[in-house]
Amino acid sequence: MRIIALTALTALSLVAFTACGTDTTQLSEDQANELVAKEKIWLAGVNRVNKQENKCANLESASETGDCLGKVMDDLGTSVASLAPYLDQLSGELTGPCSEQIKASGGELEDFKKLAVSISKQLKAGDLQAAVSKLRSSQFNGSLDTAQKKFNKALDTCTSGS
Repeated sequence: MRIIALTALTALSLVAFTACGTDTTQLSEDQANELVAKEKIWLAGVNRVNKQENKCANLESASETGDCLGKVMDDLGTSVASLAPYLDQLSGELTGPCSEQIKASGGELEDFKKLAVSISKQLKAGDLQAAVSKLRSSQFNGSLDTAQKKFNKALDTCTSGS
């Protein structure tokens, strides 16, 4: 359900981008469209984690569960990898509060990625219980929520007043 709300927010954000300015203090329409497209890839990865976690947990052996969750976390890493470099690029191209918010968003996304990588490492080390515990923790969900809030604040800052 969280993903449905996030996807709806993404759609609303796209509507706000139709009149973006072309100066370096705001996202251009092309930059905004590309950013929203990359955000959708990231959110799709998060959505797959939500869907696959229960499927993986219902597999017969701990080994199968660990392998399944490992693939899910790798998929999540790939979705983050699509967005993070673009945020870095934008923060270098933009100026002022927009650039600062994009940098902050990228920092939160990096924190989320580090947490996902630590879960993946636990899975590869065979520590299924710790990995699942961390995946279901308030730390993981809080990191996701914080990254999304920072991202939305950056979108708002970089498209307001257009």
